[in-house]
Amino acid sequence: MTTESKVRFETNIGKSDFSFDIGQSDFKIIVNYLTEKRKISDRVHANHKSCILNALNYIQKPLKSISMLDLKRYFERKIDPKDIKAISKNTYRSYLKSFFDYVVAFFLDKDIEFRNPVPNSRIYKFTQRTHDIKKRGLERNQIFSKRELRELLKKAKKKRYKDFILFGLLTMCGMRINEALTIKVRDINLHERYLETGFERGARKTTLTTSKSLMFFITATFKSYLLKYLNLLGKVYWLFPGQGKSNYKMISFRNYGEAHYKSKYFKFHSFRKSLITHRINMGCPLYISEILMNHVPSSTQGKSYIKKSIKTKRRDFDKWFPYKGFEFF
Repeated sequence: MTTESKVRFETNIGKSDFSFDIGQSDFKIIVNYLTEKRKISDRVHANHKSCILNALNYIQKPLKSISMLDLKRYFERKIDPKDIKAISKNTYRSYLKSFFDYVVAFFLDKDIEFRNPVPNSRIYKFTQRTHDIKKRGLERNQIFSKRELRELLKKAKKKRYKDFILFGLLTMCGMRINEALTIKVRDINLHERYLETGFERGARKTTLTTSKSLMFFITATFKSYLLKYLNLLGKVYWLFPGQGKSNYKMISFRNYGEAHYKSKYFKFHSFRKSLITHRINMGCPLYISEILMNHVPSSTQGKSYIKKSIKTKRRDFDKWFPYKGFEFF
């Protein structure tokens, strides 16, 4: 087997996929980038591959010669005219930005200066059409009722214990899915009933300038379930270990979740929206909800910047927890 045929097998891409004579160095960069994406999932790999090929086959230049003007023309002539929503067009942008970030790092390692040529949304905006605006009257209800949450947790506990722990944390803490999947075992404090996350790139939406982790609290009852799960795991690095040394990936769990927990509401962010809604319905002040959810403050008023001790935050969590009647909590 030749080197190129082996590469094609591993990455599902070859030089024949390009409509121009791509250099060996550039081809190697693309192969290495797509190899990393395949570690996430085949679907992620395929999406990034298609996006990169379409752009490069249009521009037809060596990577280090591609300019922002080249990408602007590509967006104007090929992406913006597509009859798709603006959010989908921005997904194309994000894929290309991710790829060229990788290229920048590669060249920097070789002491070659290269700037990411993908214009951000402040520099270049895609055309927003009428159908990009969602009608509120047709919007699906994305809030779990308490009954639906309880039934989902019961089903998960019977089907797969890992699912039960993940759904339990999402229900109880309202953390975002990538914040949950990147929890490290060492950052769980069962005695104080909290865990910390948000250390990994892409695992937090709140600003990184604070240089602080995201702290979430758990109930005393759920602590015993979490301890049982940790004992079943044995010695591991991630609370939700994936393949090799990586954590479990969101897209892998989403595919599994959609297949085994069919629900018109099955969106990971629905757990967060539901907790916020049920907590506010209890009368919880918005600023306390924001603190407990590690949310970016919606207000610049003093209340949004109140600093509370762990003990006080835990007391607020217990007071404003809307699922006290659940046997799991």
